[in-house]
Amino acid sequence: MLALKDGRADAFMYDSGFLSDYVLRDPDVRLMKQVFAPAPWGIGIRKGEGAMKRWVDSRLRILQRRDQFIKIMRANAAPALYKTFAKNVPRPKKNLKYPNAKTREEMLPCLS
Repeated sequence: MLALKDGRADAFMYDSGFLSDYVLRDPDVRLMKQVFAPAPWGIGIRKGEGAMKRWVDSRLRILQRRDQFIKIMRANAAPALYKTFAKNVPRPKKNLKYPNAKTREEMLPCLS
C-alpha cells in the first residue's frame, strides 16, 4: 500500500475482502472490476472427516436455501462495497463452483 500511495506502484493484488478495508478508509483507493483468479472461497476439512464434511455441507445448504449469506453480507459489508461482493454470494438459485480449467491460462485469464 505504501508503494501504491507514494507512486512506486500502479496497483497491488490481494483478496478483495482484505482490500475492502483500504477502500473504505482511503477515497483514492478502489477495487478493480477485473478478476485475477475466478474461484470461490472454500472451507478446509481434514481428509477422513466424513461426518464433519456432511455436517458442514448440510449447514451450508440451509444457509443458502434461507438466503442467509446475502443477509450476513448486508449486515457486515459496507454499502459502498455491496455491489462488488453481492455477485460472489451463494443464493437460493445461484450456486458457486470452482472453475473447470485445464490450463493455467484458463484458470488465470489475466495472464493470457
